[in-house]
Formats: sequence, structure tokens, C-alpha cells
Amino acid sequence: MPRSPSSSSGDARANRWGVTPLHLASSPRRAARLLARGASSIVADVDAESGWTPLHRALHRGHLRVAAVLLERGGASLHSPADHRGRTPLDLLTARCKRLLPWTSAWTSPWTSQQREATPCDVYSWGSGVNFQLGTGAVDDAPAPRRLDVLAVASPAPDDDDEMSDAIIHHSGGGVLAVSCSKFHGLAACADGTLRAWGHGRGGRLGLRDAKIHDGDEAVLLPRRVRGFGVRRRVVTVAAGKHHSLVATDDGECYAWGLAADGRLGYVLEDDAADVAAAAAAAETGSQPTPRRVRGALERRRVVAVAASNRYSVVVTSDGEAFSFGCNARGQLGHGQTGIQSAHIATPRAIEQLKPRRVASVSAAKHHAVATTADGAAWQWGRGDSSATRVRCVLYTGPHTTPSAW
Repeated sequence: MPRSPSSSSGDARANRWGVTPLHLASSPRRAARLLARGASSIVADVDAESGWTPLHRALHRGHLRVAAVLLERGGASLHSPADHRGRTPLDLLTARCKRLLPWTSAWTSPWTSQQREATPCDVYSWGSGVNFQLGTGAVDDAPAPRRLDVLAVASPAPDDDDEMSDAIIHHSGGGVLAVSCSKFHGLAACADGTLRAWGHGRGGRLGLRDAKIHDGDEAVLLPRRVRGFGVRRRVVTVAAGKHHSLVATDDGECYAWGLAADGRLGYVLEDDAADVAAAAAAAETGSQPTPRRVRGALERRRVVAVAASNRYSVVVTSDGEAFSFGCNARGQLGHGQTGIQSAHIATPRAIEQLKPRRVASVSAAKHHAVATTADGAAWQWGRGDSSATRVRCVLYTGPHTTPSAW
């Protein structure tokens, strides 16, 4: 395998794997000596095998004093670059901390591999079923939770008398890792990497290749597999908007489909050189009936979280940045006072006001959005105020105490 393209061509000491002496430094004195000799120019070089910088290696091996030298004297960064699996040097450090401190597992950040480590679960639904959105086959109100058996991890097998026996049926999906529901449909990311969708599919929100479903002539009462996802392209997180859907895969790719109005899908329907006929048909109907990758500013980034609402979308990348696209009539995209509050943005655009904070999660409602950052703060924007402002939380400790803000 050739050296990594990002390795410094002028560093003759790098081997065929792109590994430099700075990658191998095991003592702070050795690292400082290399930096003094001019190795600072290769402090951000990555090896070809894993995409690791010298700082990645130092933190993975627990050489914290070497890491300190790289940060203080070499200008290395904890937040970039990301390796071939989308992990920054800080991600490797927190992974070591989690192994040493089991109680930190509840604070796993979304730019690690937490989706891969999730335990498959069963899914239950209840409430109104008039839009076929329960996924259990029910079309009336369901006052009590009922399991979506098609998505179950396993279930008892009926015997010859239609009674439940001791035998267990393990379903093809193997349980669910993530689920999202909206007014007309639901989505589930299954443990086997597949995606299942159900509900009312008018406008293509289900992503199924069936014209009758897309036109609204037929509904999908039970979860059905969406083509294009599975072993080679595993879905790890999902978001169901009112008329469109978003997912992210374990490789960090983001896909969107459904109604394309206002730019909520993150791409222009006509701009699809790979399939001109499909693009023309989609443009004519104003919708994308099957999953299509969102590119633009997300092309070389790893998406780890997605959120979808009525007319816009927000995603979070592994480096802690948030991007939004779609309708901005109420400032719900979070781009501030830039004279575009009433415009629609059809491609992903970074929410600059949240930088340099690392976004951990995001949630999108009809006219506003909320994000949490790695420092424990919450930020909101929209509903007529397009600037991201920090949420002042009030802590109430009892009837005879004074609430305090933090």
C-alpha cells in the first residue's frame, strides 16, 4: 500500500506506510528533540493504515506526556484530523477513559462509535393510527403499547395448536438500534444494518420503490425493508420529518428522501448526473422517492446525528459541527442575522454561531431547533429569532427554596 497522500513528501524518513519517527516517539524527550529538528512540519501527517497522526498514536498508547509535547510545542489539535473511522485524537482519549471508568458510559458522545455498541431492542407503539403510522397493522387508536413484532429481537414460535411454545424465532432484523416517528410514518434502524419504514408514503417519505405507495394509493401497515441499506451500508441513526426522511450510516454518509420543497433534502433534484431520467422524474413530482446521498459540505465529513422537522433538517458531524438546510422562514436554520431569514437553503450550511463549541446532539421542531454541546450547554434558535442563544436552565430543588439559573 502506498503512503498516505497527506504525508509530507519532503520527509524521507517516513516509511512506506506513512509512519514517521514522530509517530513512534515513546518519550517526551524524544518527541521534543524531533520537533526541535523540524518535525513540527509533519505533526499533522497521517499514516496510511488507520489515518492516525502522532497525537492519535500517543493517546491510544497512553503516552500522555508525549501528547502534551505534541500539543504544546508541535501545534497538534485534539479535534482534528479524523482518522479513517471518523475518530479525532480526543475520541481516542475519551475511549480510554471509558474503559477505565465504567460510569462514564452514560456520557458517550455521538462522534464515537456508540451506535455500533448499542444493544438491539424491541419497539412498541401506541396512540392514533389513522395515518397508518403505528407499524402494528392497527389503523385505529391504540390506547396501550403494542410491540412491532416484525422488528422484535426474537419471539416465541407458535406450536401446532397456535399456542406459544418454548421455541424462539429470531427475526431477520435482529432488533432495533434507533427509531423515529412522525405524523405519517416511522423509521427503524435495525441491528443488521437494514432500514425499515412504515406508514403513509405519499411523496416518497418511506423511500420504497413502489409507485402506488409513492402516490398514496397504498399504505404500509407493517415495517418494510428499504432497499440500499444493509451489510455494506449500515444505517445507525434515523429521523422522520413530516414529509421527508433522513438517515446516517456507520460510514458517516447521510441520505435523504421524500418531499423536496424548501431544500429540506439537502440537494437539488435536477442535479443528478448519475441518473438523468430519475432526476427529471423527481423534479416533475417535486419529491425524491428513494434514498439519495446528501453531499455538498458533507461530502468529506462523517455525519453522526440527524434531525428532521416539517420543512428543514439539521445534522451533526464527527468533528462537532452542526449543518442545516431547508426552510428558514422563522430562522430555524440558525444562521443568524445575515439577511437570509426568509430564504430557503437547498444544500448543507454550517451553523457558524455554534463554533468553536462541539455539538453533541440536536433536535428539530416545526419552527425552532435545540442543540446540546460537549460542555453541557443547550442552545436554541428559530421561532423568529435566527441567532443561537444559550438556554438558561432553572433548577428547582423544592417548595421552600429559590430557583437558581445555570
